[in-house]
Amino acid sequence: TQNGSPIVRSLAFRYPFDKLVYDEIYQYQFTLGDAILVVPVTPSESIKKVYLPEGQWYDIMSDTLFIGNQELMMNPALHEIPLFIKSSSMIPMQKLVQSNAEHPGDTLYLHVYAGVDSSQFLYYDDDGISRKYQSGEYHQRLIHYQPLSKSLLFKKSEGNYQSPFRFIKIIMH
Repeated sequence: TQNGSPIVRSLAFRYPFDKLVYDEIYQYQFTLGDAILVVPVTPSESIKKVYLPEGQWYDIMSDTLFIGNQELMMNPALHEIPLFIKSSSMIPMQKLVQSNAEHPGDTLYLHVYAGVDSSQFLYYDDDGISRKYQSGEYHQRLIHYQPLSKSLLFKKSEGNYQSPFRFIKIIMH
C-alpha cells in the first residue's frame, strides 16, 4: 500500500540486470518482500538447484550464511521449502495462530540477520479486521539495524492501537 510493489515478486523484479534470474530453471523462485527468498520444490525433486542473487543469504533452516551470485545444489527434506533470508534483514514473528480471532501471545519475536549493510524495518500492527487504522488505530515503529556498532535502534511508537505484544524477544542470526 505504500509504494505499489507486490509482496510476492519474481527475481527479475528485484534483480532485473542479473542474467541468471531469467534462466528457466530458476523461474519459480521468488521473493517475499525484499528479505525472503523462496525456492519451491515439487515432491519429485530430491535434489534442487538454487540460485542466490547478489548479497549474502542465510538458510533459514541451518543459519548457514551463503554469498550470493552463486548456484547451489540442495537436498531438501520432503516437508521443507528452502527459504533464504537476506543479510541485514529483520523478520518479525509471533506464535502460530489460525486466524485474526486468536490471540498471538504477548511476545513479538524479532529475528535479526547480521550483515554488512545498515537497514531499517517499519513494524506495523492493527486489529486486522476493521478500518480503524484510518483514524489512527494502528501501532508502528521504525527499527534501525547498524552493523558497525552492532546495534538496533527502536524509534518511538506511533499510533493509538494497543499492540498485543508486551515483550520483544530479539534473536540474532
